Amino acid sequence: MAPEVEQIVREVFADLLGKPDLAATDDFFVLGGTSLSAAIAVTRLEKQLGATISLRLLMENPRAGDFAAALSRKVLPPEARGHEISHAGATD
Repeated sequence: MAPEVEQIVREVFADLLGKPDLAATDDFFVLGGTSLSAAIAVTRLEKQLGATISLRLLMENPRAGDFAAALSRKVLPPEARGHEISHAGATD
């Protein structure tokens, strides 16, 4: 898995959950995520990663690191797995 993917996932989760020190092992739903915030997370990640992501993938992989790994395996094209991901639409 590209480290960039996990970093992006962690940043999106941290922003939505108000947890700036979110770890790869943190569970989105245990930390207060809801189905609505999960849908928002998926939409943000779709924009940042340029991929179609199913909400079910997050529901089945609620830990940030696991979700990022699943994204890399199941969603992202091979050329995006080991390279810098576009941060289009990301805000600083």
